[in-house]
This record gives sequence, structure tokens and C-alpha cells, in this order.
Amino acid sequence: MFNEKRRFWAIVAIELIFLIGFAGYFQNIMVDGFSITLKSVQMDPDDIFRGNYLDLDYEIESYHPNKEDIKYLKEDYNAGEKVNVYLKKKGKYWVIRYVNWPMDDEEVSENNIFLQAKVKSVEKDHLILDYGLNKVFVSRQKAEKYGFESGTFDVEVKVGYDGKGVIESVYYKGKKITTDN
Repeated sequence: MFNEKRRFWAIVAIELIFLIGFAGYFQNIMVDGFSITLKSVQMDPDDIFRGNYLDLDYEIESYHPNKEDIKYLKEDYNAGEKVNVYLKKKGKYWVIRYVNWPMDDEEVSENNIFLQAKVKSVEKDHLILDYGLNKVFVSRQKAEKYGFESGTFDVEVKVGYDGKGVIESVYYKGKKITTDN
């Protein structure tokens, strides 16, 4: 009896430590991460199962390398592979500078901004990338108020030192439509 109680509380403690650590990791990105703005186009304002989610499609999801590097796409990259996408600021938005495999002990800094991504597919002349930043909840009231039929969204993303991105806020026609996550 005593061992069963001890085992139960040990499992509960381990779960709590895991959950607090998980939440702390993302909170650390929100507090200490680098802010970047990405250009996005809304795809679908409703999800049958989850309700009012914006399904965002980013310009940086498609990487078109220079002509010399196109011939290496199929041999160098495979679907499902993790890559780092190095960005540069171009006007208001951040765009792809180049794509490379993750390197050990590499950290994001002011002069070296990158996002972790997964190669979705390798096309003839470009890569399709997934950053895990595509779904954003929007209340029904805001969806009706702004009428998200189509348009461009500005998405503020916080980038952690490891390149993991977290959506901070989404703007539509200059107005903030999401609260801080």
C-alpha cells in the first residue's frame, strides 16, 4: 500500500515537472526570443474540428535556390528532413537567405537569425518547408468583425536561441487580431 502511494505521487511529480518545463521553454522564447515579422496569406478561416483557426501560408515556406544549387536539391534534401532556414530582413519582412542542415551548438543571434523547419517536399526547382507556425486561433467575434475572406497578414514571431519559432501576434490590415500567446 505504501509503495503504491509513493509510486503514484512520483508519477504525478514527474508529469508536473515535465509540464512546467515544457511551458517554461516556450515562455522563455516569448521573453528572450528575437522578434521577426513574416508575411502570410490566410488560407482557411474555419477548421471543421477546431473552429475558428486561421491556416496561414507564409512566403518563406517555398525556397527557390539560385540556379547553380537547383541541381543539388533532389540529392541533398529529403522530405521529412530537419533544416535551418537562415533569414535576412528585406523591408518590413524577413525573407530566406539560404537553407542548410542544423549544426551542433549553433545559436540564433542578432546577426544570425534562423528558423527550424522540416522539408515538406522537394520539387523540381524548390523546397516546400514547414515551420509549425500555420495555425492560429481567432475568436468568432473577431473573425466576423474583420471578415477574413482573403488578404495578407503580418505575423510577429519570436525566435528562440535554438531556432524554434513561436507566434507572438497576428495583424490584419494593421490591426492586431490575436492576443499574446
